[in-house]
Parts: sequence; structure tokens; C-alpha cells
Amino acid sequence: MNNDIEAAGLAGNRLIGRRIRSDVLIAGAGLGGLTCALKMTQSGFRTAFVDPRLANWRVADQSVRDNRVTALLEPAVEFYRSLGVWQEVEKHAAPLSAIRIILASAEANEGDLEVAFHAGELGQSRFGWSVPNARLSEVIERRLAEADLAQALPGRLVAMVQRTNEIFVTLDSRLQIQAKLVVAADGRESPTRSLAGIGCRTIPHERKAVVFDVSHSVDHGDASLEIHHQDGALTFVPIPDVKGECASAVVWIARSKDADALAALPAAKLEELAQKQGRGILGRLSVLTRPRCWPLTSQLAKRFYGERVALIAEAAHVFPPIAAQGFNSSVGDVWTLAGHIGSAGADPGRRVALQRYHRARYAEVSGRLAGVTLLSLSSMTPSGIVKRLRKTVLQSISASGTARRSLMRLGMGGHPLSAMLAPRPDPRARRKGKRSGIVDSRPL
Repeated sequence: MNNDIEAAGLAGNRLIGRRIRSDVLIAGAGLGGLTCALKMTQSGFRTAFVDPRLANWRVADQSVRDNRVTALLEPAVEFYRSLGVWQEVEKHAAPLSAIRIILASAEANEGDLEVAFHAGELGQSRFGWSVPNARLSEVIERRLAEADLAQALPGRLVAMVQRTNEIFVTLDSRLQIQAKLVVAADGRESPTRSLAGIGCRTIPHERKAVVFDVSHSVDHGDASLEIHHQDGALTFVPIPDVKGECASAVVWIARSKDADALAALPAAKLEELAQKQGRGILGRLSVLTRPRCWPLTSQLAKRFYGERVALIAEAAHVFPPIAAQGFNSSVGDVWTLAGHIGSAGADPGRRVALQRYHRARYAEVSGRLAGVTLLSLSSMTPSGIVKRLRKTVLQSISASGTARRSLMRLGMGGHPLSAMLAPRPDPRARRKGKRSGIVDSRPL
């Protein structure tokens, strides 16, 4: 084998001059792109994935590792279990059994308002698990390194020519890739989406999320804690214990300039402020990791497909970090796309399959994004009317078990991956159902 080609990580793909041929090319090796790459290889497709940070299957610079924590709802956990990675990931995960939301009062004569959601109300032991993004990525990367059909290509897409039967991509290294399908998983500023001529609508929130981990002296009880203040929100998400102490990942949403100032504070001062804003509920706090800032945005692509191009994850949609809808929707993208394009032997980029993927995801994702965006923006508005309305709604939810259960089912049961939690129907029953006019809406 040509040593230059082997060093470039191209072994296993068909080489044509300075061009390689693959069934599926995935642009972006973030968590969404890696998940898609693993699913595509397990479906039997030769899969290449491209990212400027990749080197020998790993993100070369560990300082760019994503230090955020993702709350994976049970349907997404089932998906990762189906990929064969959850058993290893679970070692680094913490269960989420309850969600506490507190509306902090700014008035001295008013108390805080709290509403709690418990998985037990739905007859479940937990809503899901909180997983460090970096840990989940590492496990998937190891599986991809062992996969014969997967290839990692350091580089960036700079040109793309779309044809009816195939697509040609050029990297900044001048390497060309000939594929049947390109999956854009290269983030909210997706170059692939731009090359495909697909626009997007963006709503800036003028806020940032400050992200860091803390240990605390009071047990979190497997419950996430979300405290809404007048100028932002402070969320504590359980993570596995650190050196025998309970620990949580912190997501502190504040105005952009305030967020930058928070991230620059000495650890002792940050601990003091977080403990105060957290109402002291988790006791004494100790900062474990360096704070990093992430801008808050709501964004939706105008469509989720183009000629032999599919958009997933943040190339398709960007959610504010509320209600655990962001990455869980990305996992839903991968599951739905894989269901529509089929497996080895099928043409993964055929137009009808991509159109069905778009129809299956667009309305649901856009509806969820609208709801989460409204919730996010309303929590930051200075309007007294909106604040009173929000308080009234929370009081109603707190007093009504039916309302709480409905919201929980909407957050979990309405997810497209929830079908994985139910037994698949007998094929004979499906045929009988079709004869009686019942339509099976699962991906083809």
C-alpha cells in the first residue's frame, strides 16, 4: 500500500488518482457526526468523515474537547444501546430521575416558586442519563477506529459539485471524494450547508452559557436543578461523583458581557456567586473545571436536504440549552435518516429518501424549536406581564399532576426515537393493518 495514502488515513476506500470513493461522506466529527458515522458503517456503507481537527481518529488538540454535559433521554440511550456503545458509556454517566425548576423571586416579600418533575410519575425509574460529551465521543471514536468501513480524513470542505447520481467534494488538502451522499454535521456555521445553497433562519439571544463542573456538599438526589433569575438561569446537572463527592455540571446563562466576566473570575469568587445564585441548595461548591462560554442561538435551516445532501444536528437546527431537546433531536436526525436511506446495496443519496427524511423531521423539529425558543426568551425578558404569566403557568403546572405528566410525555414520548422503546409490530399485523386502512408511519 502507498505509504502516503496510508498515512493520510485513506486505507480501505477506493483510490482514483487523488480521489477516493465512498458511499457516505460526513462533514464534521463532533458528537452528531461521529454518531452518524458509526450508524452508517453499521448499516454497511463505506463511510468517510472529515473534520479539520481530526488526526489519527482523535481530536489532536485536547483543549478543543467539548467540556459540556448532555442529558440523554431514554429513547436516545436506547439508540446508543443499539449501536453497542452504551455499556461502556454508562460507566461515565449519571442517572436523571427528577427535574426541579425554581422561579427565583426578586421581591423580598415573595418566596421562590418551585415545580418538580419526577420520572416515577410516568412509571419510569429515570428520564435518562447525563453524559460528558467528551466521554461519549471517545467511546464512539474507538468503535470507528475498529470499523473496516470507516475512514477519518483531516481537512475541510471547500468545494462541492452535486450530480443526479453522485456528488464530488474537494477538501482544502486538494483531495477529492466521490460519494453517493454527503451528510452535513459541521455545526451552526456549516460550510457544507452553504455549499449546498441551503439558507437558515437565526434568532440571536444575546446571551451566553458559561459551562463548568462543580462538586458540592449536598447530594443532588439524581435531580437536575434549574433556577431562573431575572437576568438568566443557573442549571446544575448531575454527573458521576468526583473523589467521593457529589458533582454537577453547571450551565449558567447570562447576558454576553456578564457571561464573559463570570468565566474570567477566580475560582473562589465564582464558587461564591454560584452558591448564592443557586440559593445554597447544593451546599458548598468547589469549581472542578475551567469555565468556557458558548453563545446562545436558535437556528433552523430552511430545509434539511439538498441534491445528495442531508443536514443533521446543528447544521440543521440549533436549540438553546433548555429542556434537553438539542442533542436528543440530533440523535433523532441520525436515527430517522438511517431508517430512510436503508442499508448496504441501496443508494443512500436518492432524492425520494432524502425528501422523506426532511418531511419526517422538519415539522417536528421546527415545532420543538419554536417552543424552546419562546421559553428561553421569555425567561430573559424584563416585561412584568410576561413574568406574571410565566409564574401563573408554573403555579398551574405545580398544582396539576395531569399537566406535569403531559409535559413530561411531550418531552419524551413525543420524541421520534420513542418508537425504539416499544416492541416492533408483527409483519403480519402490519399487512393486516394496511388492508384495513391503517398506515405504518415508521421510516422506510
